[in-house]
Amino acid sequence: MDIEKPSASRLSTISIILIYWLPLFIYAACIFYLSSLPGTTYPHLFFSADKIFHFGEYCILGYLLARALGQYHLKGKVLFVIAVAVCFVYGISDEIHQFFVPYRCSSVVDTIADGIGSAIGVGIYVKQRSIL
Repeated sequence: MDIEKPSASRLSTISIILIYWLPLFIYAACIFYLSSLPGTTYPHLFFSADKIFHFGEYCILGYLLARALGQYHLKGKVLFVIAVAVCFVYGISDEIHQFFVPYRCSSVVDTIADGIGSAIGVGIYVKQRSIL
């Protein structure tokens, strides 16, 4: 009975998943979890503070997704469009999800903040990759 050793390409695939995709999925799960909390659990620091939070969290999500997709050697523009589109769809699904959470509401403005944040995060990655 022969036991096959994992090939080098198999190990690199596992490494790519652990290094690039796992942080993205954990972060997306954290966004989902935070969206599941009732609206009364968040402090209202100042007017429209939630828009800044949406922008920031999706900026990070966009960067992580672009970083993961960047392992497939996509061109800058293609990478940008795909990553922003995926983040935007995730933002829309997040707003739909919030509609069903007590004391939360869906907002087109939140979705716009998500889209702008993800575009900035993806843009930072694409620019960083072109410099390095």
